[in-house]
Amino acid sequence: MKIREREISFYESGCNLKSIVQSAGTWTAKAECSGEGETWTKSIRMTVSGNTLVYSEGKEKEERYVRCR
Repeated sequence: MKIREREISFYESGCNLKSIVQSAGTWTAKAECSGEGETWTKSIRMTVSGNTLVYSEGKEKEERYVRCR
C-alpha cells in the first residue's frame, strides 16, 4: 500500500479519498476506488500509532501495516 495526500494505491487497485475527516491520529474518508475494470465506493478508516497503521473498511476488514524505511 502506498498512501498519498488524497490517494491510496494497492497492488491491483487504487482509491481517491473524498470527505476526509481527521481526529486524534485517526483519518476517516469516503473513497472512490477502481481496479481490474471495476469501480466502487467504500468508507475507509486509518489510525496511526508509532510506526503502525491500522487500515479498516468497516467491521469485516482490518489490516495492520508497519512503515517501510
